[in-house]
Amino acid sequence: MNELLTAVRAGRHHDVPPLVLALDRPGRRSALAELKELRKEVRGWDWQRRDKIRKALLVAGAGCHAGAAGCAAWIGGRDLRDWTRSPYPLILASLKDRDPAWLGDLAQRFAGRSALSEVEYTFVGE
Repeated sequence: MNELLTAVRAGRHHDVPPLVLALDRPGRRSALAELKELRKEVRGWDWQRRDKIRKALLVAGAGCHAGAAGCAAWIGGRDLRDWTRSPYPLILASLKDRDPAWLGDLAQRFAGRSALSEVEYTFVGE
């Protein structure tokens, strides 16, 4: 878990999916609690510092959520949104060990959100 949090704090978003997948369920639960605290902390940072870790934080949090509802809410968080680069391939990589029914539930919940962009619809389709 410490390795995951170190990668997130360093903004190493490409390192996040394998680190998430290496965690067991209790490890993901514990990491998620730390990621939620980091998310609160990041809100007080200047935009450049926040921008550096945004994608890694988004991918890690999505991968650590046990429930589809929480995962959809995390992915849809405005404070984690990056308008220049799509995070969805990395999110999908961090969720590749999930059951197809769980992924279907996530897609349905995410698609039900009212303010989706074209990029987000692509994510739902994948």
